[in-house]
Amino acid sequence: MRSKHIPVIEQPLNEIKPEPLRGVPRDRIIEYSRNRYAKTREEVERQIAEINGWNVPQDKAAHEIGQISKTEISDAETPQLKELRRRLLNVGIASEQTEYLLSHFEAERIEKQLQWLPFRHARNPSAYLVAAIVGDYEEPIQRK
Repeated sequence: MRSKHIPVIEQPLNEIKPEPLRGVPRDRIIEYSRNRYAKTREEVERQIAEINGWNVPQDKAAHEIGQISKTEISDAETPQLKELRRRLLNVGIASEQTEYLLSHFEAERIEKQLQWLPFRHARNPSAYLVAAIVGDYEEPIQRK
């Protein structure tokens, strides 16, 4: 049977000196936090407008670097398409994925799956809805 030994410290404790803590000015901490985590006012306003189905503010800088898609800029968009976009975003589908669904699938197909979503009792409604639209799922049994 082995005996357990306590390790011996070769260096006396009074000779070990930790690095002194250096403080950082409060202003530098706030600046770092804002640069890393904050969004610009234009980004926040654009997100709020997308979620609520409002006209998206046209930010010149965002348009120049391609952050606003062509469908968001289009004023000729139908009210039905705007409403579908709002509803998809409210379910929790990302804006890029919402734009993909709206451009690749018929509005009736999307509308049908949105109406059936409450009857599906999905754990992750946004993921299920995307799969239902892409896979063109049948009407739920409870609905028939």
